[in-house]
Amino acid sequence: MPSAAQRRSVLQRQQETTERSASARDFISGYTVLHWLAKNGQDETLFKLLSYAQTLDLHVNVNVRGSGGLTPLHLASMHGQYMVIKLLVGAFGANVDTMDYNGKRAPNLYGIWIKLIKTKILRKLRHICRAGPYSSKQRAES
Repeated sequence: MPSAAQRRSVLQRQQETTERSASARDFISGYTVLHWLAKNGQDETLFKLLSYAQTLDLHVNVNVRGSGGLTPLHLASMHGQYMVIKLLVGAFGANVDTMDYNGKRAPNLYGIWIKLIKTKILRKLRHICRAGPYSSKQRAES
């Protein structure tokens, strides 16, 4: 049975490895694993990684910049990854006002939120219309 010191040593190595791998960068694009997960819409993996880092009390910067100053939020919005945007902003507090090196915020971010709100409103309206006092057949007859 391992001693307490051995277990502590293993946990420290695991924490250091996790910290290094979460902040490791692609040497060409400067992207971290967060950038690649956001770009490819891997919301479940992103959630697991960030949640695991929180359980280890590791600080993972969700606003980390890659080449051109792009953050994972920029990439997610550029590629239409709605769930990733929701996760980064809602659960992990990504800054929606962060600008890239050209002075641009995450493209279409506000357009995406408006689109999500519109679709929610449309769904509710459809549901209300279907649940009305008359069926579509009765409406056509009257």
